[in-house]
Order: sequence, then structure tokens, then C-alpha cells
Amino acid sequence: AFREGWVVPEPPKTRTGKTVAVVGSGPAGLAAADMLNRNGHAVTVYERDEKPGGLLMYGIPNMKLEKDRVQRRLDLLEEEGIKFECGVEVGKDTSAAELRKQHDAVVLASCCLRS
Repeated sequence: AFREGWVVPEPPKTRTGKTVAVVGSGPAGLAAADMLNRNGHAVTVYERDEKPGGLLMYGIPNMKLEKDRVQRRLDLLEEEGIKFECGVEVGKDTSAAELRKQHDAVVLASCCLRS
């Protein structure tokens, strides 16, 4: 579908004026960001790692999921208006309270890590 040019960016026709922070860019965070953006909200995804994708990029081996396919979808989301803030650890680099001040809503879609 991508090679044939059938998949093209479809940004929302109208915006609600509301902003939403999505914490985490794994499958759940990306799905939430996509749906919120399609409904006209301005979405910023905050990711602790240097690149978005979470489990899709860092947890699934290349032989099972090629990373260029994930990147292609991330590029499409960005072209549709979703912003990605990478290298930001919520609770360390910024606080949940700060996100609440900056946005109308916050979606927590982060993973659980063991130290």
C-alpha cells in the first residue's frame, strides 16, 4: 500500500483547540496519539528513548518486524501533525504536573522497566 502510494497523510480537517500529551510511544501510545489527532486534538508524544516506537523499535527483533516499516508509520504520524519529544523522561526531565499545566489532557501509555 505504501509502495503504491495508497497510504498518504490525512491530517484532520479541523482542530479542536485542545492539546493532549501522550507519555510513551509504544503501540498503545502511538494508537492513542493517532486517534486523538484524527479527532482534531493537537498531540505531543513524550518518549524517554532517543527515538519513538517503544517496544516496536527496541523490543521486537528485526527479523520479526523491520524497523523501516515502523519508521515509515512514525513519519506518517508526524506528517499528520503529531509532535514527538524524544529524550524526555517524565518524572525526571519534566513532571506530570508540568504536563498537566501545558496540556488539556494527559494519556499515560508508558511501559514498566526494571532497573
